[in-house]
Amino acid sequence: MKHLSGCRDITVLSYGGGDTGQLCSVLAAEYPGARVRFLFVTHNAGDGASETGVIAYSALSLAKIRELSGDGTDLLVFLHDDNYIKSFIRVVLLAVFFKARGKVRYKGGFRRFYSPDFLAGFSAKAWGMIPFGLVVTYLIVTLLGLVMLAKFSYVTLLMPFRRYCFKDVFRDQKEFITKAVRHVARSPFTRAEPFSYRLLLDLLVVREFLFGVSLGMGEKERTPRRIAFIRLDHLGDVINSTGALASLKARYPEAEITFFVGPWGRDLVSGCPYAEVRVFETNNTTFNRGKKIDGYVPKLIRQYLWMKRQRFDLAIDPAGWPETYRLMYLTGAARKLANDYGRWDFHYGVTLNGGLDGKAEAERVSGLLSLMDPALSYRENELWISPAEKEDAKVYLKTAGYKDGDFLLAVHPGAKWPPRRWDVQRFIELSKRVKDRVGPGFRVIVFADKDETELADAFMCSEMGPFVITAAGLKIRAMMALLSCAELFFANDSGPMHMAVSFGVPTVAVFGPGEVSRWAPADRAKHLVARKAVHCSPCPQIHCDDNICMTGLTVDNVWEGLLPSLERLIGGQ
Repeated sequence: MKHLSGCRDITVLSYGGGDTGQLCSVLAAEYPGARVRFLFVTHNAGDGASETGVIAYSALSLAKIRELSGDGTDLLVFLHDDNYIKSFIRVVLLAVFFKARGKVRYKGGFRRFYSPDFLAGFSAKAWGMIPFGLVVTYLIVTLLGLVMLAKFSYVTLLMPFRRYCFKDVFRDQKEFITKAVRHVARSPFTRAEPFSYRLLLDLLVVREFLFGVSLGMGEKERTPRRIAFIRLDHLGDVINSTGALASLKARYPEAEITFFVGPWGRDLVSGCPYAEVRVFETNNTTFNRGKKIDGYVPKLIRQYLWMKRQRFDLAIDPAGWPETYRLMYLTGAARKLANDYGRWDFHYGVTLNGGLDGKAEAERVSGLLSLMDPALSYRENELWISPAEKEDAKVYLKTAGYKDGDFLLAVHPGAKWPPRRWDVQRFIELSKRVKDRVGPGFRVIVFADKDETELADAFMCSEMGPFVITAAGLKIRAMMALLSCAELFFANDSGPMHMAVSFGVPTVAVFGPGEVSRWAPADRAKHLVARKAVHCSPCPQIHCDDNICMTGLTVDNVWEGLLPSLERLIGGQ
């Protein structure tokens, strides 16, 4: 077992985390009596730090590292995880300047590091090579900083002759340069967004600033002529922005509006009368849920060049994601509006909408527009179905046995994240109660994604089978047309729930871990929100061991709230 002789002082550079105590135990076992210091490059000091008696510092600067380094340390261990490459550059650079007799770099998951044998097997004198790509990145950032300083001097000298000059330009330009360089240096390269992709986006944003296109100078108050409305996220997010498009078009009828959506949103808003729908392809897994695009960099450049030709003067970003912020800058618009969710720390020239907690999504979007013009009022969300699509839907239903005058219940028992799914057997039981109440002339159409066809099969194999029309794996336009024909809709917190509400179909929305105040239907007189209030909801929704917010919601609970509305529907049929 190879140890550093006389090791009495150990320093660990890391990002923090809940496993701090376990790592301390391993180090104490390998080097009894040694003092352990944890130096964190983020504000997260780790859940276990206070329990282990280690000395912990958070959010370190290079100056602080030099101060703490003092006479040095015997053994320096610096770690990075593929999930936290966001801070990797800082960790490596800090490790370079830290004085130590022995330095060990470990790349991999923290949990693998905790094996005492694995730690003991490290040579204390080993020095991991700094990845060449990070050195190149650091040099690029430094070069950009120099170019920006040159641009700063140039703009300052010639500003009186530039048409977009404004008061206090020296102060604002200096603030921009400081923040831009700092941001690029800390750009969060993550596994979800590959290095080259994110770096290219950042370089394009910097290019915008270098040429003074999107500094937000001058002519801010004029009536917008070309508007970029950015909504790259998922179906529910896109739907909850359609009312804002209607409001913008009513207020500025001469303006040309471009609605940027992801590929999954194109068919959803096809036929929008208020804006040109433009697909912005992305490799961000937050949006595309892991579906990578081959040859993405050339596509990104082509999309960027197209935006430059449009000469947008207003860009709106209701989502506030890092990538949508970048896209907002790349439009070159002088005026920029964005909701502030704290996901992005570089807000130069952006009007931010804060205080969003407790507000519905559509209200957050309309509130963002009102910052620019109080006359932009809230409007209900919309979706658009052509007469031909509606007729095709009726043919589909009649082919499956539906007759004019039948009561059509629609059910979508699926959801992207398993914790959002109410048990399909409970949807079946609830549908049976509706059938018994309606009597003859009842049909139920069951929607399911191509990955959830077993949910539709469960309906077919139940006693509801003879009344079921299956609609599994349909394209989104066909699903929308069929859904618009329903008298009543059951769904979890999902995209189809927002579709039905936009079509005005009375909806029972089953909520569990999701944010009810943000995503539930606003019209509670027409739509029923079914939920079981528990202490842990809302939550991240990715994984849950017991899912008590869904398992605790019974059919009786939902039926009690549904029955009065159902009686009105039956009576008015």
